[in-house]
Order: sequence, then C-alpha cells, then structure tokens
Amino acid sequence: MRLYTLLLLVIIPACSGAGKELPGLDEKAWKRDKNGCLNERAEMIEPLRAALGEIKGMSENQLLQVLGQPDHNELYTRNQKFYIYYLTPSLECGTTGQETQLFLEIRFSATKMAREVMIKESGR
Repeated sequence: MRLYTLLLLVIIPACSGAGKELPGLDEKAWKRDKNGCLNERAEMIEPLRAALGEIKGMSENQLLQVLGQPDHNELYTRNQKFYIYYLTPSLECGTTGQETQLFLEIRFSATKMAREVMIKESGR
C-alpha cells in the first residue's frame, strides 16, 4: 500500500503539465510589466527569442501560468485565439517618441495549444 501511495505522489505531479519554466525569463517581472510600460520585458527579449520553440506546443493553461494574462487577445474563426504580450511600451503606456513596438504573438489552435509563436514589430 505504501508503494502504491508513493507512486501516486510521484506520477500525478509529473502528469499535471504545471511547472513549465522558460530559462532567462523572470516571471514576476514579466507579469508586473503590463503592456511593456516598465521596459522590464524589453530586457528579456533575447532569452525569449531562445525560448520560442519551447513556447510552441505549450497549452494555454501552461502559458498563462508562465506569462500571465496577455495584454490583448483576439478571437478568430474556428475557435482559434491570439495572445499578444508587448515587449516594448505599447500605445497604452502613453509614451511618445518610440515609433515601433515589439510584441510577442501566440496563436492557439482550437485544442488550446500554442501553434505559432512570433516576435513581431508594429508601427504607430
């Protein structure tokens, strides 16, 4: 009976999918920097670029645990959705002088798995 209990304690957390981390990404700073206004996300662009492959294939729940709520989300046809996280200050920050914004765009499939992960640039 003890062996059975021990196995359950080991197997259940391993199957939960929780605990996914992205190397070089400070999750607390990322979540605190809403819309990129504090420029903390801008300091994490290179580690983020290195982790794009790890983000692809993550579930929506895993991603929300790691990156928090997106700055914007968009619904698309066939239950697809896009999450957008600003890496540099967005227009909502009220800053002037920055002509372009960098943002992380994640496209989820209808099964809530990240299918496309890209860092994009937009102009004002």
